[in-house]
Amino acid sequence: MISLLKNGRALLIITPENRRYLTGFHSSLGYLLIFNNQQILLLDSRYFEAAKKSITDKNITLVLLKNIFEQLKAYIEENGIEEILVETENRYCDIEPLNDLPVNILFSSSLSEALTQRRAVKNETEVKNITKALRIAEKALKETMNIIKAGVTENEVAAYLEYKMKSFGSENTAFETIVLAGKRTSLPHGVPTNYKIKSGDPILLDFGATYNGYKSDITRTFFVNCVSDKNAEIYNMVLNANKIGFKELKNDVDLYLPDLKARESFLDYARYFTHSLGHGVGLEIHESPNLSPKAKGKLTNGNIVTVEPGLYFEGKLGIRIEDMVLITQNKAKLLTKFPKKLTVIK
Repeated sequence: MISLLKNGRALLIITPENRRYLTGFHSSLGYLLIFNNQQILLLDSRYFEAAKKSITDKNITLVLLKNIFEQLKAYIEENGIEEILVETENRYCDIEPLNDLPVNILFSSSLSEALTQRRAVKNETEVKNITKALRIAEKALKETMNIIKAGVTENEVAAYLEYKMKSFGSENTAFETIVLAGKRTSLPHGVPTNYKIKSGDPILLDFGATYNGYKSDITRTFFVNCVSDKNAEIYNMVLNANKIGFKELKNDVDLYLPDLKARESFLDYARYFTHSLGHGVGLEIHESPNLSPKAKGKLTNGNIVTVEPGLYFEGKLGIRIEDMVLITQNKAKLLTKFPKKLTVIK
C-alpha cells in the first residue's frame, strides 16, 4: 500500500473494516487520510472520546470531524495534495460532494487490492482474536446441544445459541445465524423458522461469534434421536470431503486445488455440492482468499480459511461440515476443535 503513495497523492480510507484494520478502532463513520508520513483519522463526536482512550498509535492524529469537505480542503491546500485514491468497495459514504475538492478523486482498484491482500495475511494478534471467537462459538454450541430435541423450533435453537455466544463474550453474531431442521436443511443459506424439530430430523447449525471485531465460522450437522443408514452414508461422504479438503490446504498451493480434490471425492454426488469449498475470515465473514473452482492465486502463510463441503438434495436433506484452518509455513493448522463425527442427539 505504501507503494501507492507518491508526491502529491493521498489515500482516503472510508470502509469501516479497512479503517479498523489500519487504526485498530471501529466506527460506523469516519475518514482515514494518509499522505506522506501522516495518518489523519477524522471521527465525529459519537466516537471521539472512545477513540482518544483506545488509539495508542502515535503515528495516528485524531481529529474531530466537523465538515469533511472543508477539512479535507485544508489538508489538500496545506500539503500540496493533487490526487486522492478511494477504495472501490466503498459502500458506506457518498463521496459525490467531495468531487468539488481541488483534486482528482479516483476509485482505485490498486488500493482495494492492496488492502485485500494485506488483510488476508493474519498476524499473531488477529489469529488469537479469531481463535477466541471460535472457542466462544464452540462453547455455545456444546451448551445448545442440550436443548435440541423433538418439538423445539429452529428459532428457539437459534435464539439460545446466540444468547449463549453473547453470554460467553461474543460482541455480536458473525453473521445471521442459520439453524435448519428436517427437509429444510437442503437450503444452503436458509433462515430459521418456527418449524418444530421431529424425531429422525437432521439439524444444521451454521453460525459464528465476534471477538475484538474478528469473526468465527463453524457448521455442524446432527441428527435427532436416530439416523437412517442412507443419511449416515451421506454424512460420512461429507466428512470425508472435509478431511480431503483440509489435507490440500498448504502454503503455496493453488487456491482452486482443495475445492477440486474435495469435489472429486463426491464422485457422482458432486453435482449436489453447490457452493465453493471455503473462504477467508477476519474482520469480515467473507474475505480473501476464496477456495473456489475458478479461484486464482495461491494460499500463503497467515491465511485463515474455512473448509466447508456440503451436499444438498432439494426438499429432502442437506449436510454441511465446516472448520476453520490457519495456513502456516510448513502445514495447515486446524483451528476448530469441536468434534465432527456423526452425532445423534438423544
